[in-house]
Amino acid sequence: ERSASRRRALSATRNAHNTAKFDLRLARASVALDAGVYTLMLFSTSGLMFAVITACGAVGMGFNPAVHAVALTLYNRRGGQDSGRLFGSLSVVQALRCVEIRFLISSRSCMTSRLTRTLVPSSSVIGPFVYGMTFTKTVRTFPNTIFIVACGALVLAFTLISFVRLP
Repeated sequence: ERSASRRRALSATRNAHNTAKFDLRLARASVALDAGVYTLMLFSTSGLMFAVITACGAVGMGFNPAVHAVALTLYNRRGGQDSGRLFGSLSVVQALRCVEIRFLISSRSCMTSRLTRTLVPSSSVIGPFVYGMTFTKTVRTFPNTIFIVACGALVLAFTLISFVRLP
């Protein structure tokens, strides 16, 4: 009976570790996909193409749940006992993480333009300043610069999440 309960405990530990590995891989894939979407947005030539690319970006929305699951796993493995505090602090960070930017993108022919809006990953102080200044300084000359900056931020995020290792 002891060996059966020991095998179940080992199996549960392996399953939890495999689940955390999957969540971490999902978070990395989501960030990489988002970076790819912003890169493709840079080259969109029509409103329809932009909308289709944006819709494809919805697949990358697995980042937040995956990161929350990984954070909870790491928190519990380090002896954390109040997961409510963890999720409360993650919610505050999540609320401050995105800034909405509305801007006008002119087509190559300059005959048509479209008002577009996007959520750009950022922080509460530095991000809005960087994205705002980038947009205001480049909107007349190259309005797609904001996508390059967003892609760069996501590449940085991917690089940083690549350093996360599960114990």
